[in-house]
Order: sequence, then C-alpha cells, then structure tokens
Amino acid sequence: MALSATCGLRTIELARANVEDLRNIGDMEVLYLQGKGRNEKTEYTKIGEKVSMAILEYLSDIASDIKAESPLFMVFSDGNKGKRLATRSLRKIIKQAYKEAGLNSDRFTSHSLRHTAITLSLAGGATLQEAQQFARHGNINTTMIYSRNLELQKNRKIQRPAEFCSSFLKDI
Repeated sequence: MALSATCGLRTIELARANVEDLRNIGDMEVLYLQGKGRNEKTEYTKIGEKVSMAILEYLSDIASDIKAESPLFMVFSDGNKGKRLATRSLRKIIKQAYKEAGLNSDRFTSHSLRHTAITLSLAGGATLQEAQQFARHGNINTTMIYSRNLELQKNRKIQRPAEFCSSFLKDI
C-alpha cells in the first residue's frame, strides 16, 4: 500500500515486481518497473527511506522463502506458496487496509492511491512534466487531468481524498 501511495504504482506494476527489481542507484533505493503496456523493466521509481525499511523488514521475515527472481509480493498459502500475487489479490489486500483504517467506501480503491500520489506531487510543486514522468503517463494530457482537478479542488475549497491522505502519508 505504501508503494502505491508514495510512488504512484499501478497494481499491475506491484504484481510484476520481483525481489531483484529492488536496487540502489547511488544513495537512492529504487524499484525497477514493468509498466503498463511494457515488455521490459526499463523504468524505475525512487523509494522513500521508510517504505524501503518496511520492504526490507518484510523480506527479512520471509528470507528463507525468497530468491532474487522471486516475486516481491507472493502467496503464502499452502497450495500456491511462493507464486506471484495476482492484481485481484493485491486489490483485495488494499481494500481491506482501507476498511481497517475506517475508509469503507466504494470510492476508495487501489487505484485511488495512485491518484493521490500524482495529485500530491502536483500539490507539492512538481511541474506538469515532472508529474508526468512520476506517473509514467505516455501522454501529458492524462497528467493534465490531475492538474485541472487540483485547480477545481482549490477553487471549491472542498476537502478531497488527496487532501485527507496528505496528512496520513506524510509519515510514510
């Protein structure tokens, strides 16, 4: 959940991630991604220190079961142990986390975390081009939708999920 909320990852990107995709570039911890419509893992996203520590803790808990080529997020039940979690399973896990946080609404989905991350990047001062690169949008018009929605929110002065989540995410 923290990866989606801070890095704007799609559930397919989470599902395709392997342990070996976690790498260091200089002093940055990054996760290489196989994005939407891509065949290779050519893009990467920077992972924040707290998220990186949480992933490392998770991996140390399952250390006996993992190899470099293992899925980063895998099944632990007997029948499918070690196999990649499906996007549907990831969505269910994220939905359950919402419910446990008291956000039991059909409006909150796994993709909402991606929307929040992109919106917060723009609200935090990212240029449209920086937000496009962060979101890995092929077309800047897609990113412009977030910019327009942010302007509408500012003009209406209505608290939206992105504003609610910004205080929640500052500790991640």
